[in-house]
Amino acid sequence: MVLFDFDDTLSEHRLFSQRLVGTMAFAMWTFHGGVVERWAESVQRMMMRLENSYIAQFCPPVGMSPFGYRRWFQEAQTRAVHWLYEEAGLEPPANARQLALKGQKVALHRSAALFPRAREVVRGLQLRGFRMSIASGNDSRTLHHALVGCGLRPYFEKLYGADLVDCAKEGPEFYRAIFEDLGIEPSQALVIDNDAASIQWAWKAGARSIQVRLRRSLAEPIAEEALAVFDSLGDLLTFPLLR
Repeated sequence: MVLFDFDDTLSEHRLFSQRLVGTMAFAMWTFHGGVVERWAESVQRMMMRLENSYIAQFCPPVGMSPFGYRRWFQEAQTRAVHWLYEEAGLEPPANARQLALKGQKVALHRSAALFPRAREVVRGLQLRGFRMSIASGNDSRTLHHALVGCGLRPYFEKLYGADLVDCAKEGPEFYRAIFEDLGIEPSQALVIDNDAASIQWAWKAGARSIQVRLRRSLAEPIAEEALAVFDSLGDLLTFPLLR
């Protein structure tokens, strides 16, 4: 089983986020009117508050345990809807949650920011008979719609957002939970990720991994535990384990 990360592994996170903010702001404007730029500021601030809430809950030294993601996420979604309207200076309507989720879905479908050769590599691995899933710190709904938007959803069996295993991607527990759910031994998994810490967590969980460092503007630390470190996704197709 090949487990791909999404952000900064298949998709350029900064560009994706910029597009997401703009497209969701436009969606909310179509629902409520107002000023698109004000909605963009509201979406951006809401996303920042969500990130800060996540860090406080799960990231050391403040966070105590990576487990309990589902409960946090359900509560965070409710708060996020309130924050979205609060930042826009509006009282949330009765169907605010539905409208916010609809706006997010539309935005995710229109914010594709794949790295060069991402589609070629994923399709090539499928043609070679490899099973693939996603292992990301995002939630599974976000991953589904983001992958639909960039045309990659059919290639992946499972989308392991943190909600699927009720564990934040903040340690080897995340990968152990995925391997258990898949019913495979860690040695049967190959993790592909940009993040050095994630590579280390996968290694501690017993899996092999490849690190991809694709963002030219951000020099990722190199993980010594990786079998290989690539600066292009295309290099994956020439790696012996993936031939």
